[in-house]
Amino acid sequence: MQYPRTKNEDISPLLVVQSQQPVKPAAFGWARSWLTKCARLFWNSGAACCLAYSTAGSSNAAIVRLVQLPVFEIVFFRSVVGCIATCAVAVSSGTLPALGGQKGTRGLLAVRGIAGSVSMIGLYQSILMLPLADAITIGKLTPIFTALLAALLIAEPLTWAIGAFSFLAIVGVVLVAHPPFLMGGHEAWSSTRMAGVSIDLAGALAQAIAAIAVRKIQTAEPASVVAFWYHAVSLLVAATALASGWPEFPVLPGPAAAAGLFAIGVGSYLGQICWARAFQIGNAARMSAITYSEIVYAHIFGLTIWHERETALGVVGTIFIVGGAFGATMEQKARSKPLAQEMEMVLPTHDISATPKSPKLAQQQSMEPQHQSSILSGTPNHNTDP
Repeated sequence: MQYPRTKNEDISPLLVVQSQQPVKPAAFGWARSWLTKCARLFWNSGAACCLAYSTAGSSNAAIVRLVQLPVFEIVFFRSVVGCIATCAVAVSSGTLPALGGQKGTRGLLAVRGIAGSVSMIGLYQSILMLPLADAITIGKLTPIFTALLAALLIAEPLTWAIGAFSFLAIVGVVLVAHPPFLMGGHEAWSSTRMAGVSIDLAGALAQAIAAIAVRKIQTAEPASVVAFWYHAVSLLVAATALASGWPEFPVLPGPAAAAGLFAIGVGSYLGQICWARAFQIGNAARMSAITYSEIVYAHIFGLTIWHERETALGVVGTIFIVGGAFGATMEQKARSKPLAQEMEMVLPTHDISATPKSPKLAQQQSMEPQHQSSILSGTPNHNTDP
């Protein structure tokens, strides 16, 4: 009995053999594999992530000067990007309702947001009024102010080492600013320079207040909530100033300026992710030292783009500020829990499971989802970036 030929039997044996041949890799597959390896090496290197953060910070500072837009407009667009990114992460993790914060911590969250926005405004305004390297260097005084305010407001002990580092940093500020009433004439000194130095110092002080607020919040709120309030309050402050025309109304940016605004927002967010990753996997002392490479990049940008001149006193002052701020940072870290623990020790935003577990296992499982969201939410660096 003959059966009708099936459809498969009509297929040529040659086609069957060809279909069994191994599939050739797609074009440029080697390039994709190489890029994947490079990305993996970068993400697993704390030093590389920290350098990326510093590069992003100094590049954003240079873009702030290049776009020549009102400071509140720059703050507004950066805050918009931060709010969108933080909300997107919260939606993906199912924690969007928690972004409003708890009733008992909303006051501290508001203080953190207001102080952080003032710090951002102060930094950006000083960048427009001072040489780029000077503005970035003076802004690194935040650890000094944080240590002093911690002793006054939350009764943290003020050691002789922090006092010495603070004095060293203050001398550095005097050398960088070079005021004529203390050190004689200075051809670059003007009322604009004096205002720029004052605004930069006020910004560093405001960032220290923000850091104290975050320290008071401690584990009561997850990092994503702190980040959201920072971006949301900054957005509200900038929108109010722009709507009232103080100190000036917004300007319609051209294509280049619009691209710069977008780069500032995205660069700030990605830079904070790299910063969080660096301190997650790297040695805290080494990572803190690498973050000061931002000052080196600022000097390079100032020399190559705006041809800003360097002075011997300015270089010595920069060294004093970096040494004092870094020493104060290390002294604070030696007296407190590691930064990686501060990032991880946050309350869970939802119940992981109703099944009873051992306390240690339950704590580990409750920290994992939030630890990931703290990195992705771009939580601002409480020591170096507003």
